[in-house]
Amino acid sequence: MFKLFKQKNKVKCPKCGRTVAEDTVYCLCGQAISDKGWVKIQFKPTEKKDQLVTISVDGKTVWSGETWDFADLHFFAPTVIWIKYSSSIGGAAGGGFCEALIDPDKSKKWVVAAIPGHWPQLSLKPVDDFIFD
Repeated sequence: MFKLFKQKNKVKCPKCGRTVAEDTVYCLCGQAISDKGWVKIQFKPTEKKDQLVTISVDGKTVWSGETWDFADLHFFAPTVIWIKYSSSIGGAAGGGFCEALIDPDKSKKWVVAAIPGHWPQLSLKPVDDFIFD
């Protein structure tokens, strides 16, 4: 007998014990099963003080915080995100921005930093490990 499809391996949910396919991201009880699609983004400040950071997808804010923070986000497919830095120096508002494609299959770790000589443009790059603390 020939099998047309490969049988998916099963795992047990650590929270409720339900058996689910190993590539399941969330169990029906809400427990995360797989880290597939999770990415961590670190934001390098462009000034000496913390700056506010916003990440948007399709015009909707999906994360906000400060530089030096880490954003843990979940993408099921390559996604275009908009990153904006906001700050206030001496009463004048300023900031940087970039629009970039984030691909969870390419890397699970990403760093946002200013493009040297091109401020206020920022870049989003995959990294093997975070390069600053």
